[in-house]
Amino acid sequence: MHIIKKKNILLHVSLPAAPTLRNLRCSRYPDIHSLADAVPGIIIQDRAPSTVRKYSVAFSAWQKWAEPRGIKVLPTSGPEFSLYLVHLLQTTDSLASIQAAAFGVPWAHQKACLPSLSYHPLVKQLLEACTRILGTCPKNRKMPITADQVKEVVHKFGSGNLSELQITCLISIGFAAFLRWDDLKDLRRCDLLLTGDHMSISLAKRKNDQFREGSTIPVACSHSSSCPEVVTERFLLAG
Repeated sequence: MHIIKKKNILLHVSLPAAPTLRNLRCSRYPDIHSLADAVPGIIIQDRAPSTVRKYSVAFSAWQKWAEPRGIKVLPTSGPEFSLYLVHLLQTTDSLASIQAAAFGVPWAHQKACLPSLSYHPLVKQLLEACTRILGTCPKNRKMPITADQVKEVVHKFGSGNLSELQITCLISIGFAAFLRWDDLKDLRRCDLLLTGDHMSISLAKRKNDQFREGSTIPVACSHSSSCPEVVTERFLLAG
């Protein structure tokens, strides 16, 4: 059991220890022993905590499937693991579940300093086939929002009550600044700077901000009724 500690969050991850550390853990020097014990908890932090959690769950699911069938969990062979991918393809319509297994189990092998399965030709071909079978024709494809639709929302709800103004403001800002809902839901008044000719949006973190350096997004002001800055000023005054 390894533990990730980040931003006061503890994430418990069940992964096997690297066999290369076993001899070091038997050292008669206490500091060598403690350093060897610290290695597993550090090397699993090469991914975001959410990714590590997903990989750990995928590895546990593989373990529950393989052990009753007499298949060695770690290390395992490419042909044996490919059977598990076929099993997932036959029992689920979720490409994400198959991808989590295809990346999570090789990742666990890597953490244990074992050869990765990612480069096995059979595993690679199966993953490509599963992606083709499940990923090319989404049943519920989402259509992108258009500028005309945003203008229609602003004209219809831009003068309504505070709740309608808030939703209109978020839609207008999100469309103009290319923001996801995860970026919009945590916005505060202090994150917005209105200058009259543009609006600056400060974000502490984004999905593509791997190092959490933060970013500032400028949005030009068009002074039209559907302009994000105009809608935002209207919402702030109403609030």
